[in-house]
Amino acid sequence: MKLKSINPHDQSVIDELEITSQVQVLDAVSKAKSAFKTWRFSPVSERVDYLKKYRQKIADHKEDIAKLVSQEMGKPLRQSQEDIIFELEFVDYYINEGPKALEDKKVLDKGKEQYRTVYVCRLTHGKWIS
Repeated sequence: MKLKSINPHDQSVIDELEITSQVQVLDAVSKAKSAFKTWRFSPVSERVDYLKKYRQKIADHKEDIAKLVSQEMGKPLRQSQEDIIFELEFVDYYINEGPKALEDKKVLDKGKEQYRTVYVCRLTHGKWIS
């Protein structure tokens, strides 16, 4: 079974995509859980490298992404381009601020010195650019 992506402006079919089956979804979730077992121990510098690669992919394809967003959502191209700029700035923020946010923090509790490790958990949405 296929899912049609339709341009709301002129009702033209942009693309037809295979619908992911329940088995495929469960398999992907299982693989993600398995990958997280090692990912959770990856150093912050490695995570930042992944963000930089992700950012570069978006920057390399920003015009194509903006055109597709405009076609699929019926919004003006300029707005879609601004959305991409916002996404790039959003990723830049996490590249620059993420390492600071994940540093171990010195915490005083009733006069005792303690350290607390901070973890961030975020579910991604949308399609990964490979």
